[in-house]
Amino acid sequence: FEDLAVLYVPEGVAVEKPVHIVYISDESSASHVSFPRCLIVAGESATFTVVEQYLSSPSAAAAAVPHFVNAVTEVHLGKSSNVKHIVLQ
Repeated sequence: FEDLAVLYVPEGVAVEKPVHIVYISDESSASHVSFPRCLIVAGESATFTVVEQYLSSPSAAAAAVPHFVNAVTEVHLGKSSNVKHIVLQ
């Protein structure tokens, strides 16, 4: 995979600051299509926030290059885990 993020927080771990994952589309891709995947695994009683953000590079935005993003996020939650998931476009 080229567009893959994996986040694993073990049992009982509390991450104080949000984890920020940024996907950037640019004009270098011939197809202008991307299929990013994100796997989030929270151990039992793990606590954290993850932010996924989708952006276009300034050069792609200036060139008005259209992009198609087909993203999948898979989340596995352990017992009593507390996960906040935020998506920004």
